[in-house]
Amino acid sequence: MRVEVRYRDEDPRALRIMAGIKASLGIDVRGLELADVYLVQAEKLPDHAVVSRVFSDPVAQNVQVSDGAVPSGMLVEVGFKPGVTDTQGITAAQALGLHGIENPVVSTSVQYYFASQNGITSE
Repeated sequence: MRVEVRYRDEDPRALRIMAGIKASLGIDVRGLELADVYLVQAEKLPDHAVVSRVFSDPVAQNVQVSDGAVPSGMLVEVGFKPGVTDTQGITAAQALGLHGIENPVVSTSVQYYFASQNGITSE
């Protein structure tokens, strides 16, 4: 199961990254969306209510169980290399265990989506 969590309003991390790209490279990125991605493996997968409770802040974020389809634009997904401790994934697996999911394994990554309609320009 692939779970994607996005902020309802503009993600403050995206604003910081766009400002950093502008300052460092002189490239004006007009649209960047971030998603926290959780890949969940378990014998019995959790239902949407459990996924929402474990992976998101319901006031500020939306949760989507995804098939991995990518809209047009440029997408970069950054995760951990094998053997590197994924503390956020371990914590998520423990939380799923508290909700009755047996032996879950969770790995995390962050997705950076640069929308093609917004464009990227350099000065």
